Amino acid sequence: MLVYLVNPVFASGQNDGFLYGTSYIAACLLRAQHDVKTFVLRNQQDVENFLSSVSRNAPRLVGFSVTTNQSEKITRILERIREQSKAVCIIAGGIHPTLFVPYLLRNPSLSAIVRGEGEGAIIDIAEKMEKNAEIGDIQNVCVRVNGGVKQNTIRPLIDDLDSLPFPDKSTLDYQAVVDYCGGAARFIFSRGCPFKCSYCSNHAIAALYGGSNYLRFRSPALAIEEIDRTCSAYRNINHLILDDDIININKKWFLEFTSQYARHIRKPFICNTRAGTATAETFHLLKQAGCARVNIAIETGNEQLRRTVLVKPISNVQIESTFAMAHAAGLSTMAFNMVGIPGETTDLFMETVRLNKKVKPQVPQLSIFSPYPGTVLGDECIKKNYVLGPKDGADRENAWIDLPEFPAKQIELCFHAFHFLLRLPSWMLLPPMPRISLWIARMWRYGKMLAGKAGLAITAPQK
Repeated sequence: MLVYLVNPVFASGQNDGFLYGTSYIAACLLRAQHDVKTFVLRNQQDVENFLSSVSRNAPRLVGFSVTTNQSEKITRILERIREQSKAVCIIAGGIHPTLFVPYLLRNPSLSAIVRGEGEGAIIDIAEKMEKNAEIGDIQNVCVRVNGGVKQNTIRPLIDDLDSLPFPDKSTLDYQAVVDYCGGAARFIFSRGCPFKCSYCSNHAIAALYGGSNYLRFRSPALAIEEIDRTCSAYRNINHLILDDDIININKKWFLEFTSQYARHIRKPFICNTRAGTATAETFHLLKQAGCARVNIAIETGNEQLRRTVLVKPISNVQIESTFAMAHAAGLSTMAFNMVGIPGETTDLFMETVRLNKKVKPQVPQLSIFSPYPGTVLGDECIKKNYVLGPKDGADRENAWIDLPEFPAKQIELCFHAFHFLLRLPSWMLLPPMPRISLWIARMWRYGKMLAGKAGLAITAPQK
């Protein structure tokens, strides 16, 4: 049976085109001897090409991976598919349908949604369709019934990740993905996270499964084999990005993986850790294995906001120590930060700027907080009417919440001013200077926009 899988990557930060969810789905369908093609949608021309292929080849099943920020754009694509064919089965999976079941009712073009891990469900759906049978009783599947939603039970988590085939790269142009990313190849060898940060989807998905055995790893040997196969099959891979949430969270796995990586792969890589979980030994082993950069989340410089609102009980001292240990091991660092957190103000945001200046990450990165439905903090924002609605395809770069003490326009100003503010003297970040500093940043940004139109260049103040 011909199956089309769709990777919508209109939003910045997601536009390399390779998605883990659909790549595992594709691999399982291929193992079950179905014909599969994966489409990457970055722009409107990609959408038109995809729709032309649907019209020309008439796949029986089309599956979309859906995130909240791209859900509205995907809705319009679903409508156009349904206009072309009343018979095609259209499925949506991923984080957004998993945590926001009403997405099915809001999209009459959808046939069903799949919640949670979809590998087993998609095989069952394909088998039922080949027999022209109904799919409404399959575990993990939700369908419309009498104006409502029938939610079937969720099958257990896949406990043994080694039982899954390697994520498929053959049904899309993976070489183009590597080239698009400047020679980077991405991998993930774990599923889940043991922590319960209020803004993250992990705690909500864990709750869907009863919270047990949520954190799982593929064996180090198979992780190395997947890397080796990929590096052998595709050209110009010069570094790897390991997207596991916390590379060192399972110490036994971490020790074996870094040892094997150092012996067999020998390519620089980027990975993630969490302050409070890593030691000097952790960073020493990462450096020995070939790690070039480690990503560490700060989120906010205000410790109380981090602990009480984000439910991330990490102190500023722990964060400072983690960055110091990484730098001492000779590693580059990236800091993940957020702005627009409920309860935040301009003055509290300046604490984030000051902490970044103190720990000195080589890559300080800032995102605007996104209130995802189904998460504790996202649902709270919806309940308090803070949510303006997702800005189509602009994940984490446009504010779609408006807070009583931190309006959306002010949040966006802080977002755009972040790197400018990092270059200012520290005294300009202390009250009452922040508002003056932001005014300077606004004028700098406005001048930069005008200069760009005139073909000139204006740079931020040098450190």
